[in-house]
Amino acid sequence: MFQNECVVIPQVAEVAAHGREMLRRVREGRLQSQKGVSLLHVRSHSLLGYLQDLTLLLGTKARGGSLGGLLGGSGGALDRLLETRVVLEKLRPLELRLKYQLEKLLRAATVGGRGPDDPLSFRPAPSNMAAQEEEEEEEPKGGRAKAPGVGEGQRKYRPPKLVPVTYGPPSSEGAAEAARRRALSSSVLRELREELSEAPPEVGEGSHGGGAAVSREELERRRYEESQLCRLRLPRRAGRGRGAGPGQGLDSITNFGAFPALLG
Repeated sequence: MFQNECVVIPQVAEVAAHGREMLRRVREGRLQSQKGVSLLHVRSHSLLGYLQDLTLLLGTKARGGSLGGLLGGSGGALDRLLETRVVLEKLRPLELRLKYQLEKLLRAATVGGRGPDDPLSFRPAPSNMAAQEEEEEEEPKGGRAKAPGVGEGQRKYRPPKLVPVTYGPPSSEGAAEAARRRALSSSVLRELREELSEAPPEVGEGSHGGGAAVSREELERRRYEESQLCRLRLPRRAGRGRGAGPGQGLDSITNFGAFPALLG
Protein backbone atom coordinates (compact mmCIF):
# COMPACT_ATOMS: atom_id res chain seq x y z
CA MET A 1 0.00 0.00 0.00
CA PHE A 2 2.91 2.35 0.76
CA GLN A 3 4.27 1.81 -2.75
CA ASN A 4 0.91 2.68 -4.29
CA GLU A 5 0.77 5.89 -2.25
CA CYS A 6 4.25 6.82 -3.47
CA VAL A 7 3.05 6.46 -7.06
CA VAL A 8 -0.24 8.31 -6.55
CA ILE A 9 1.17 11.32 -4.67
CA PRO A 10 3.19 12.70 -7.66
CA GLN A 11 0.18 12.25 -9.93
CA VAL A 12 -2.04 14.12 -7.49
CA ALA A 13 0.48 16.95 -7.30
CA GLU A 14 0.66 17.16 -11.09
CA VAL A 15 -3.12 17.27 -11.45
CA ALA A 16 -3.39 19.93 -8.74
CA ALA A 17 -0.78 22.08 -10.47
CA HIS A 18 -2.60 21.75 -13.77
CA GLY A 19 -5.89 22.69 -12.11
CA ARG A 20 -4.35 25.79 -10.50
CA GLU A 21 -2.94 26.85 -13.87
CA MET A 22 -6.33 26.45 -15.57
CA LEU A 23 -8.04 28.40 -12.77
CA ARG A 24 -5.52 31.23 -13.11
CA ARG A 25 -6.08 31.43 -16.88
CA VAL A 26 -9.85 31.57 -16.38
CA ARG A 27 -9.57 34.37 -13.80
CA GLU A 28 -7.27 36.37 -16.07
CA GLY A 29 -9.74 36.02 -18.96
CA ARG A 30 -7.34 34.13 -21.25
CA LEU A 31 -9.54 31.05 -21.27
CA GLN A 32 -13.13 31.51 -22.39
CA SER A 33 -15.60 29.49 -20.34
CA GLN A 34 -18.90 31.23 -21.10
CA LYS A 35 -19.58 29.61 -24.47
CA GLY A 36 -19.19 25.90 -24.99
CA VAL A 37 -20.92 22.55 -25.01
CA SER A 38 -23.45 22.42 -22.18
CA LEU A 39 -22.99 18.67 -21.85
CA LEU A 40 -19.32 19.16 -20.96
CA HIS A 41 -20.26 21.80 -18.37
CA VAL A 42 -22.67 19.41 -16.65
CA ARG A 43 -20.14 16.59 -16.79
CA SER A 44 -17.32 18.73 -15.38
CA HIS A 45 -19.38 20.09 -12.48
CA SER A 46 -20.77 16.64 -11.65
CA LEU A 47 -17.32 15.06 -11.75
CA LEU A 48 -15.88 17.83 -9.57
CA GLY A 49 -18.61 17.38 -6.96
CA TYR A 50 -18.14 13.60 -7.08
CA LEU A 51 -14.40 13.94 -6.42
CA GLN A 52 -15.00 16.36 -3.52
CA ASP A 53 -17.47 14.02 -1.81
CA LEU A 54 -15.22 11.04 -2.48
CA THR A 55 -12.25 12.87 -0.94
CA LEU A 56 -14.34 13.69 2.12
CA LEU A 57 -15.37 10.05 2.45
CA LEU A 58 -11.79 8.76 2.12
CA GLY A 59 -10.48 11.36 4.58
CA THR A 60 -13.08 10.35 7.16
CA LYS A 61 -12.17 6.68 6.79
CA ALA A 62 -8.44 7.45 6.97
CA ARG A 63 -8.89 9.31 10.27
CA GLY A 64 -10.89 6.41 11.65
CA GLY A 65 -14.03 8.45 12.02
CA SER A 66 -17.59 7.23 11.70
CA LEU A 67 -19.50 7.45 8.42
CA GLY A 68 -22.75 8.17 10.24
CA GLY A 69 -22.22 11.90 9.95
CA LEU A 70 -22.01 11.57 6.15
CA LEU A 71 -25.46 9.98 5.97
CA GLY A 72 -27.47 12.68 7.65
CA GLY A 73 -30.24 14.34 5.66
CA SER A 74 -30.65 14.68 1.93
CA GLY A 75 -27.41 16.70 1.71
CA GLY A 76 -25.18 13.94 3.00
CA ALA A 77 -21.98 13.04 1.14
CA LEU A 78 -23.06 9.46 0.46
CA ASP A 79 -26.39 10.60 -0.99
CA ARG A 80 -24.60 13.08 -3.23
CA LEU A 81 -22.16 10.39 -4.34
CA LEU A 82 -24.99 8.10 -5.39
CA GLU A 83 -26.84 10.88 -7.18
CA THR A 84 -23.73 12.09 -9.01
CA ARG A 85 -22.81 8.55 -10.01
CA VAL A 86 -26.23 8.07 -11.60
CA VAL A 87 -25.90 11.39 -13.46
CA LEU A 88 -22.48 10.44 -14.85
CA GLU A 89 -23.77 7.07 -16.04
CA LYS A 90 -26.73 8.74 -17.78
CA LEU A 91 -24.38 11.18 -19.53
CA ARG A 92 -22.24 8.43 -21.05
CA PRO A 93 -24.62 7.55 -23.97
CA LEU A 94 -24.93 11.25 -24.81
CA GLU A 95 -21.15 11.57 -24.90
CA LEU A 96 -20.90 8.68 -27.33
CA ARG A 97 -23.42 10.35 -29.64
CA LEU A 98 -21.53 13.66 -29.58
CA LYS A 99 -18.08 12.08 -29.78
CA TYR A 100 -17.48 13.02 -33.42
CA GLN A 101 -18.59 16.65 -32.97
CA LEU A 102 -16.50 17.03 -29.81
CA GLU A 103 -13.38 15.60 -31.46
CA LYS A 104 -13.87 17.95 -34.42
CA LEU A 105 -14.10 20.99 -32.12
CA LEU A 106 -11.08 19.92 -30.09
CA ARG A 107 -9.05 19.34 -33.27
CA ALA A 108 -10.00 22.76 -34.61
CA ALA A 109 -9.06 24.42 -31.30
CA THR A 110 -5.73 22.57 -31.08
CA VAL A 111 -4.52 22.65 -34.68
CA GLY A 112 -6.10 25.94 -35.76
CA GLY A 113 -7.00 26.42 -39.41
CA ARG A 114 -7.93 23.60 -41.72
CA GLY A 115 -5.32 22.17 -44.01
CA PRO A 116 -5.78 21.39 -47.71
CA ASP A 117 -6.11 17.67 -46.94
CA ASP A 118 -8.69 18.09 -44.17
CA PRO A 119 -11.88 16.12 -45.05
CA LEU A 120 -13.95 19.01 -43.67
CA SER A 121 -12.57 21.24 -46.44
CA PHE A 122 -14.11 19.14 -49.20
CA ARG A 123 -17.57 20.62 -49.34
CA PRO A 124 -19.65 22.34 -52.04
CA ALA A 125 -18.52 25.82 -53.07
CA PRO A 126 -21.44 27.61 -54.77
CA SER A 127 -19.25 30.66 -55.40
CA ASN A 128 -17.02 28.67 -57.75
CA MET A 129 -20.06 27.48 -59.70
CA ALA A 130 -21.29 31.07 -60.13
CA ALA A 131 -17.89 32.18 -61.44
CA GLN A 132 -17.89 29.38 -64.00
CA GLU A 133 -21.36 30.38 -65.23
CA GLU A 134 -20.20 33.99 -65.69
CA GLU A 135 -17.23 32.83 -67.79
CA GLU A 136 -19.50 30.80 -70.03
CA GLU A 137 -21.81 33.80 -70.54
CA GLU A 138 -18.86 36.02 -71.53
CA GLU A 139 -17.66 33.46 -74.09
CA PRO A 140 -18.08 34.69 -77.72
CA LYS A 141 -20.63 32.99 -79.91
CA GLY A 142 -18.17 31.83 -82.57
CA GLY A 143 -15.55 30.41 -80.21
CA ARG A 144 -15.30 27.82 -77.48
CA ALA A 145 -14.39 28.30 -73.87
CA LYS A 146 -10.93 27.18 -72.88
CA ALA A 147 -10.01 25.61 -69.58
CA PRO A 148 -7.99 27.79 -67.18
CA GLY A 149 -4.26 27.41 -67.73
CA VAL A 150 -4.66 25.68 -71.09
CA GLY A 151 -2.69 26.88 -74.13
CA GLU A 152 -3.99 27.99 -77.47
CA GLY A 153 -3.60 24.56 -79.07
CA GLN A 154 -5.70 22.74 -76.46
CA ARG A 155 -9.42 23.13 -75.93
CA LYS A 156 -12.11 21.68 -73.73
CA TYR A 157 -13.40 18.30 -74.74
CA ARG A 158 -16.98 18.51 -75.92
CA PRO A 159 -18.76 15.23 -76.67
CA PRO A 160 -20.33 15.01 -80.13
CA LYS A 161 -24.05 15.49 -80.42
CA LEU A 162 -25.95 12.37 -81.40
CA VAL A 163 -28.28 12.85 -84.33
CA PRO A 164 -31.49 10.75 -84.16
CA VAL A 165 -31.76 8.26 -87.02
CA THR A 166 -35.05 6.79 -88.17
CA TYR A 167 -35.09 3.15 -89.17
CA GLY A 168 -37.39 2.69 -92.14
CA PRO A 169 -38.88 -0.51 -93.52
CA PRO A 170 -36.50 -3.06 -95.06
CA SER A 171 -35.64 -2.71 -98.73
CA SER A 172 -37.69 -4.55 -101.34
CA GLU A 173 -34.68 -6.54 -102.54
CA GLY A 174 -33.98 -7.91 -99.05
CA ALA A 175 -37.63 -8.82 -98.50
CA ALA A 176 -37.80 -10.59 -101.89
CA GLU A 177 -34.63 -12.56 -101.14
CA ALA A 178 -35.96 -13.62 -97.73
CA ALA A 179 -39.27 -14.75 -99.29
CA ARG A 180 -37.37 -16.71 -101.95
CA ARG A 181 -35.32 -18.54 -99.30
CA ARG A 182 -38.46 -19.42 -97.34
CA ALA A 183 -40.12 -20.76 -100.49
CA LEU A 184 -37.14 -22.93 -101.42
CA SER A 185 -37.01 -24.42 -97.92
CA SER A 186 -40.71 -25.36 -97.81
CA SER A 187 -41.70 -29.00 -97.50
CA VAL A 188 -43.83 -28.92 -100.69
CA LEU A 189 -40.90 -27.98 -102.92
CA ARG A 190 -38.70 -30.49 -101.16
CA GLU A 191 -41.16 -33.29 -101.92
CA LEU A 192 -41.52 -32.13 -105.56
CA ARG A 193 -37.77 -32.10 -105.88
CA GLU A 194 -37.57 -35.67 -104.57
CA GLU A 195 -40.28 -36.87 -107.01
CA LEU A 196 -38.70 -35.25 -110.09
CA SER A 197 -35.18 -36.26 -109.17
CA GLU A 198 -33.62 -39.44 -110.63
CA ALA A 199 -31.91 -40.22 -107.34
CA PRO A 200 -33.35 -43.05 -105.25
CA PRO A 201 -35.86 -41.83 -102.67
CA GLU A 202 -34.77 -41.46 -99.09
CA VAL A 203 -36.82 -43.46 -96.65
CA GLY A 204 -36.54 -42.60 -93.00
CA GLU A 205 -38.58 -41.77 -89.95
CA GLY A 206 -39.71 -38.19 -90.01
CA SER A 207 -38.99 -37.68 -93.71
CA HIS A 208 -42.68 -36.87 -94.42
CA GLY A 209 -44.70 -34.13 -92.87
CA GLY A 210 -41.79 -31.69 -92.92
CA GLY A 211 -40.06 -33.13 -89.84
CA ALA A 212 -36.30 -33.71 -89.68
CA ALA A 213 -34.67 -37.08 -89.03
CA VAL A 214 -34.80 -38.43 -85.51
CA SER A 215 -31.85 -37.17 -83.51
CA ARG A 216 -29.29 -39.43 -81.89
CA GLU A 217 -30.50 -38.53 -78.39
CA GLU A 218 -34.06 -39.52 -79.30
CA LEU A 219 -32.90 -42.91 -80.58
CA GLU A 220 -30.84 -43.53 -77.46
CA ARG A 221 -33.77 -42.58 -75.27
CA ARG A 222 -36.12 -44.95 -77.10
CA ARG A 223 -33.65 -47.83 -76.87
CA TYR A 224 -33.28 -47.25 -73.15
CA GLU A 225 -37.05 -47.12 -72.60
CA GLU A 226 -37.58 -50.32 -74.57
CA SER A 227 -34.80 -52.20 -72.78
CA GLN A 228 -35.70 -51.01 -69.26
CA LEU A 229 -39.49 -51.08 -69.80
CA CYS A 230 -39.90 -47.60 -68.35
CA ARG A 231 -40.62 -44.16 -69.70
CA LEU A 232 -38.30 -41.26 -68.96
CA ARG A 233 -39.65 -37.90 -67.94
CA LEU A 234 -39.08 -35.17 -70.49
CA PRO A 235 -38.81 -31.45 -69.87
CA ARG A 236 -41.89 -29.39 -70.59
CA ARG A 237 -40.45 -27.84 -73.73
CA ALA A 238 -39.24 -31.16 -75.06
CA GLY A 239 -42.67 -32.69 -74.42
CA ARG A 240 -44.44 -29.93 -76.32
CA GLY A 241 -42.04 -30.24 -79.24
CA ARG A 242 -42.47 -33.99 -79.32
CA GLY A 243 -46.27 -33.74 -79.37
CA ALA A 244 -46.27 -31.11 -82.09
CA GLY A 245 -43.76 -32.97 -84.28
CA PRO A 246 -46.15 -35.02 -86.48
CA GLY A 247 -48.37 -32.09 -87.41
CA GLN A 248 -46.00 -29.13 -87.30
CA GLY A 249 -45.52 -29.09 -91.11
CA LEU A 250 -49.16 -29.47 -92.17
CA ASP A 251 -49.75 -25.73 -92.37
CA SER A 252 -47.02 -25.36 -95.01
CA ILE A 253 -48.93 -27.62 -97.43
CA THR A 254 -51.74 -25.10 -97.96
CA ASN A 255 -49.58 -21.99 -97.57
CA PHE A 256 -48.80 -20.70 -101.07
CA GLY A 257 -47.95 -17.15 -100.05
CA ALA A 258 -44.20 -17.57 -100.57
CA PHE A 259 -44.31 -19.19 -104.04
CA PRO A 260 -44.91 -15.96 -106.03
CA ALA A 261 -41.38 -14.92 -104.98
CA LEU A 262 -39.99 -17.75 -107.16
CA LEU A 263 -41.99 -16.59 -110.18
CA GLY A 264 -40.86 -12.98 -109.86
